[in-house]
Amino acid sequence: MPVKQALWLGVGGLITAALYLSVLAGPAFFLLQYLTQLPLLCVGLAFGLSSLFATSLISILFTVVADPGLTIVFVLGYIGPVLFIVHRVSLRRKLATGEEEWYPAGRILAGLTTYVLIVFVFALAWFSGREGGLAGLIEASLVEVLGAMGHNVPHISEDTLRAYLFVVPGLLGMSWLIMVVVNGALAQGLMAGFQGIRRPRLALADMSLPNWLACLLVPAMVMVTIGNSGLVFFGGAATLVLLTPFLFQGLGVVHRWVGRTKIPGLLLTGFYLAMLLFQWPILLTIGIGLVDQWLDFRGLRAGSR
Repeated sequence: MPVKQALWLGVGGLITAALYLSVLAGPAFFLLQYLTQLPLLCVGLAFGLSSLFATSLISILFTVVADPGLTIVFVLGYIGPVLFIVHRVSLRRKLATGEEEWYPAGRILAGLTTYVLIVFVFALAWFSGREGGLAGLIEASLVEVLGAMGHNVPHISEDTLRAYLFVVPGLLGMSWLIMVVVNGALAQGLMAGFQGIRRPRLALADMSLPNWLACLLVPAMVMVTIGNSGLVFFGGAATLVLLTPFLFQGLGVVHRWVGRTKIPGLLLTGFYLAMLLFQWPILLTIGIGLVDQWLDFRGLRAGSR
């Protein structure tokens, strides 16, 4: 291995661990943790999967030394998804025409969504021995937080709190997926002229999800409507997680539509600002993504199934 590449791997591992462990320095550094996957993705795109393994091991070593208790979350929540992404983005096959077909971006996002659900099931099993399980742990934490806030928040009954406990893991899963996609986009931009994988640039306007992901929404929603408290907790969180990829598919449709106008940059800037300020554009975009799954607004169905 060239000395320059080895240096990149070592520095990448150190920066990754530093970003992940930044929360130990205080709440003010919390947002830095959202960039933890960025150096890993940069290394993976530049040097490939084997180099990513080396960088990941270096970052794990630093994490174990600093705080062993945070290691399992680091491996499952940050390193695992990056290994999956880099492996998938490097897959390609030759068509009969001689052209190369790369692994679709929509299937990568669908795989990451499934990964979140698997980790959620793992967490349910991990805390199953605790009274009330994972839901009980979340409820106790929320009661403690609400109690500390005192009269600054309106009174919430215990029944209402329990009925909507699924929102906590659901929103965590949604933010995690968004974090991965944002880091992937940043890494792709940073390594545009230095990609060892040589894959064509992933464009949001061309992303299309597989149909089976939409089909998973049906049983998840059924659990919410007719299930008991345990099924509602799982089904509600799963529904929120499963809706997240359709946010990006909806954005893909918006990008394609806006790209046909004379002022695409201005319109996209206004749209993203509206998403940051209000909730309805987010819900609208998810709805567009769901409808696009069946009506195929962009005509991508034949090439992505």
